Amino acid sequence: MSKRFVYVLRNAEVPPRYYTGITSDVVRRHAEHIHGAEGIKRTFIQDGLRDALQALAAPGDVALALVPDGMVKADELALDFDNFGRAALESLESELTQAQRESLVAVDRVLDAMSRARHRDLWTEEAVRTHPKWQKCGKLRNALWRISVGTRAHRTRSDVHS
Repeated sequence: MSKRFVYVLRNAEVPPRYYTGITSDVVRRHAEHIHGAEGIKRTFIQDGLRDALQALAAPGDVALALVPDGMVKADELALDFDNFGRAALESLESELTQAQRESLVAVDRVLDAMSRARHRDLWTEEAVRTHPKWQKCGKLRNALWRISVGTRAHRTRSDVHS
């Protein structure tokens, strides 16, 4: 059974309005709220994937600094890649090269194996900086970063979380 997430959205109006929903795909549902249910804008997925790849391709300390304090940073790095990597494979399939698809899958497999191993020591900030499994993933993600989707200038994580 897939995971389900309950979410609450608040608009920027005064007074604000709220919307509560449930989904198993947070990235897709968020995009639908922003861009309409007609379809997910490819730029939303490209920008999200680019941000996730930028974080994963960065040295450990830099990657960790991109995730807001108060979060389990190693987990957030992996989740961002998982969400946008999956969205890219599903929604941008015809725009991805074979090398891009294979690289996305390779990074996903490394992160998935780390998750299945259920080793808490892999999901610490120190592990992101120094653990060989994160470093192995780094080699794959660096290759993927070089062949990343799209040509638009990337946003930084601070643009998203400010």
